[in-house]
Amino acid sequence: MQADMFNPYPAIGAVNALRSNYNFTMLPSVKSDFGSCAMKIDNRKAEPPEIARGKTARTYLYMEGAYKRYSMSKYSAN
Repeated sequence: MQADMFNPYPAIGAVNALRSNYNFTMLPSVKSDFGSCAMKIDNRKAEPPEIARGKTARTYLYMEGAYKRYSMSKYSAN
């Protein structure tokens, strides 16, 4: 999985490290702390920049279909 060409994408290392494995959600009242990078992280939740959302969603769908042995997190509004 780690070497799958559809999995790795360039990212700002510090932002990616802070995102950890937090679930993605919308954080409308949170401001980005990363300068020109619009990534938002708050209370163990993360909101990717608008420009990255489609690619992120397609990557998650691909990985879930390609690696059935592993399961992706289920959506949670909490």
